[in-house]
Amino acid sequence: MTKIEQLIHNGVLLSEIPSLSLSIEINGKPHKLTQKQEEMAIAWVRKLSTVYVDDPVFCKNFFQDFGEELGNAKLTDEDIDFSEIIDYVEKQKEIREAKTKEQKKQEREERKVIREQLKEKYGIATLDGAQVEISNYTAEPSSIFMGRGEHPMRGKWKEGPSKADIVLNLSPEVPRPEGEWKEIVWEPECLWIAKWIDKLSEKTKYVWLSDTTPIKQDREIEKYDKANLVGDNLEAIRKQTLDAIKSEDKRIREIATACYIIDHLNIRVGDEKDEDEADTVGATTLRPEHVKISGLNVAFNFLGKDSVEWNKEGEFPEIFVTSLQELIDEANKSGDDKPQIFSDIGSRQVNAFLGEIVEGLTAKVFRTYHATTVVQNYLDEADIDSSDADFAKKEAAVMANREAAIVCTHKKQEPKNWDNRIQRFRERKLKGQERIGKAEDNQTKSEERLDELQENLKLRRKQVKEQEKHLAQAKDDLAEIRNMPTNFTTQKEKDRHKKAIEKANKKVDSMKKKVIAAEKRVETAKGQVERGKNSLGTTKERVYKAKQAFKKIESQEKISKKTKIWNLGTSLKSYIDPRVYFDWGKEVDYDWRNYYSNTLQKKFSWVERDENE
Repeated sequence: MTKIEQLIHNGVLLSEIPSLSLSIEINGKPHKLTQKQEEMAIAWVRKLSTVYVDDPVFCKNFFQDFGEELGNAKLTDEDIDFSEIIDYVEKQKEIREAKTKEQKKQEREERKVIREQLKEKYGIATLDGAQVEISNYTAEPSSIFMGRGEHPMRGKWKEGPSKADIVLNLSPEVPRPEGEWKEIVWEPECLWIAKWIDKLSEKTKYVWLSDTTPIKQDREIEKYDKANLVGDNLEAIRKQTLDAIKSEDKRIREIATACYIIDHLNIRVGDEKDEDEADTVGATTLRPEHVKISGLNVAFNFLGKDSVEWNKEGEFPEIFVTSLQELIDEANKSGDDKPQIFSDIGSRQVNAFLGEIVEGLTAKVFRTYHATTVVQNYLDEADIDSSDADFAKKEAAVMANREAAIVCTHKKQEPKNWDNRIQRFRERKLKGQERIGKAEDNQTKSEERLDELQENLKLRRKQVKEQEKHLAQAKDDLAEIRNMPTNFTTQKEKDRHKKAIEKANKKVDSMKKKVIAAEKRVETAKGQVERGKNSLGTTKERVYKAKQAFKKIESQEKISKKTKIWNLGTSLKSYIDPRVYFDWGKEVDYDWRNYYSNTLQKKFSWVERDENE
């Protein structure tokens, strides 16, 4: 792993909230708030118009923390009068709403200037002599903890860090940022700028270098290369895992059984839960209640990351089922309130076991491998080529991404406005059908008009031929007159012959003019036919575009329905090798940038760099 030689930065930006000297009433008695109490009171009042205040757990947790800060943990919302805080919050809202567009614009511009100044100071680090961006240089401010799902700690006060809580990562003998920091260390193998222990979750929070940092991108490439190693060695990995399940060493059997679950169910280890998750589990934190065994059929049901319910079952090898049943039996005999099937192993033991099979292999790499593989397989089987419309290519890209979300169980809540969204699709499709109908009507009219013009052209050509026949006859008549014997005996006969020739000549000239006129009418008719063909081509193009537009709406509707409960962003950002989309895009003439957001384009810019090297 590449080590950093030099790291210079200005620390972390902390929110500074001035005291407003506000008060509340506790059981009818006024109480002037400290700065922290004031911050908590304002945060609560801003939630009064939300459904959260109807949640008894949310309210209980908040007022327990707020009461402790006030010196009485038994206080409830009925004991406290927030009138002054409410007046302040409402007044601030009125002030914001009363501002003119010009004032709001000016304030936005002023905030932008301030943001740029702060970014210049805190958002840039010097890494081995080069300036690089820092991704999240602002420490989280204090707030009410919201959580996900039915999190038991929702409503509690989540206090942000102070400088005294923060450890900075800086290379030796470089300027130190001002302030009393908890500690300044030098860890050249790490890419974090700062870290601290979250006071609510007691987990470590980090400030990282930006995803665009070359060294971070190199490590990203290493991650996906390791996932490719899984594919190259999958048969050997699974064989050694099953062999280890047969081991006489109980600990090895336990770790191997957990690894088998991680591979085949594609779930996390279990000890990597986020702070805002409820009672969620992974492979090594499964409990007997989460597993039902019937013969060789094993059904798993538990609450995974993001409080997503997992329901998976299938037939498994007898050796695995036997080992799992033994572990469940032992857990049930432990007497614990919440016994775990895997009592004393976690990510460290799992990763050590996997690393012995393939160097650098970890449980996380399995998820990367499985997510990337299902995307690759879907795209390989998709009936898409370079001639297809971009929306069809995007649909294939999204559906492949969806496969990764499914295999990783990355779910999301159904959109609140789902019915409205479906109604909009109905309306758009109805308008699309009307557009197709109008375009097809115009095409029919163009076809009928072209038929008329082509019939007219035929008639004009026929008229030319008829006139040409008349001209030929006139010429024959003229020749016949000219070829008559000229041994006339009288002047009258000569004059008559002369007049006959003149008359025949005039007829020839007249017929020539008629032929020319008929030919002009043919040319005019040709032009009309050509314009008719162009008009028909235009109307056909409009029909095609209208139908393509309708297909695009159908594609968008399909995507919306198919991804309604699936979160595609997590797998796209963290688990799918972007080279899969990049290479597929080259095959079907679809720029990978059309699918990746600007942020992810920067994160994965190395795919183009890698291509050019």
